[in-house]
Amino acid sequence: MSWQYYVDEYLMKNGNVSEGGIFGLKDGSPWATSPSFEVKSSDIKEIIAGLRDTNSPLFASGIHVAGIQYLTLKANGRSTYGKKGATGVCIAKAGQCLVIGVYKENIRGGDCANTVENMVGFLLENDY
Repeated sequence: MSWQYYVDEYLMKNGNVSEGGIFGLKDGSPWATSPSFEVKSSDIKEIIAGLRDTNSPLFASGIHVAGIQYLTLKANGRSTYGKKGATGVCIAKAGQCLVIGVYKENIRGGDCANTVENMVGFLLENDY
């Protein structure tokens, strides 16, 4: 199966994520994304660096995803969550990749986070 299948079936299908994708930890490259979800490689690298730092710079700079700056609510080494108004972003790290889920106004942040975290759990179980 392709990475696109995992994004379509496991990240997007249940409606808890508005946009999202899977990105490589080594270089920030997209493995697969929902349609028109574009995140700069530099933003992915900033997120990765922020997750590695126990005094995460994400709290000062915010989380930048797809041209939007989110206020960082949490950054713990494995995941980070951000919010902007009634929308937000949930990001979690597997062994080789990041999973990013963005939610819009009609979606609860906790539902988005559960979908992203469950996908990362699946990837970790399968050595990704």
